[in-house]
Amino acid sequence: MGNLVANHLLTAEGLSKKLSSELFSKELTDWVSGRVKQWLTSDNTIESMLKPILSIDNGKEQLVIKSQTWLKERLMRYVHENKDTAAKQLVPQEIQTSIVSYLPGLSETMVSKARAYVESAEGQEKMAAMAGNFLSSKGKFGGMVSMFLSSEKVVEMVYPEIVKFLDDEKTTEMLHGLLAREWEQLLDKPVSSFEAEKYIDIVIDKATVGLEKTIPLLNWYDAPLQTWTTPYIDHIVDKWAPQLVRVTTGYIEVHLTSIMKSLRLNEVIEQQVASFSMANLEELIMKITKKELRLITLLGGVIGGTVGLIQALIVHFFY
Repeated sequence: MGNLVANHLLTAEGLSKKLSSELFSKELTDWVSGRVKQWLTSDNTIESMLKPILSIDNGKEQLVIKSQTWLKERLMRYVHENKDTAAKQLVPQEIQTSIVSYLPGLSETMVSKARAYVESAEGQEKMAAMAGNFLSSKGKFGGMVSMFLSSEKVVEMVYPEIVKFLDDEKTTEMLHGLLAREWEQLLDKPVSSFEAEKYIDIVIDKATVGLEKTIPLLNWYDAPLQTWTTPYIDHIVDKWAPQLVRVTTGYIEVHLTSIMKSLRLNEVIEQQVASFSMANLEELIMKITKKELRLITLLGGVIGGTVGLIQALIVHFFY
């Protein structure tokens, strides 16, 4: 019976026609769109929907903690695996090139800032204080010099030379060379020399705190769906839901034969029939055959009556 139903009644061709019919597609699309809209405008939260599945409380906090732990573990593993690797092998070449190209401008900026500071009142005071400290550190000789030259006078004498030094192009070139050499030496150092493990926790904690405030998903996690889905409802209901129905029904239609084979409908039907009690099975058969049996009974009565009438006529007229 299972093979009869599966092979002749509940066939892939019949179901495929049903799936591809416009009426069924419209009804299914309307149903899905309605359900999606009802869901998006509800007071449910992502947390309330995931809680029965994941069985966790404070899902938002747990998500942040798990993200932090995952990032820390990956970074610690990466640092450990590359502890003897030179930094230049890990820093992308684009970043290295970008930093090198930035060094000349950085050198000019540093020299310009130094000149501006030297010319400022604060710079003048600082140089005077430094000159006074220098002379006082030289003992009697410094004391004797300070009798003739005050700190301000020393600054006044040294200041033009300092400005001349800062204005010299070779000073900028020298500073650029120093920065470039320091950068190259930094890249040649192994990762272990930076003691990155000490800073991973700090960096990850700071990063996740910032991300927690900027990632919409975390802000939406414990908020009712209707408070943040309103701008997207029409787009989801009118475009995404119909597209989901088309893609899903199309996939099912293409793979319907293999799906039905995997389901083994003939075995399911046989098991269901076998599980029926005799009373239920008899009732089911009677429901199916009731009309046909009534017709057979009626035809039997008509045929029997006709035969009896013919026999009666023959006996009456010929015997």
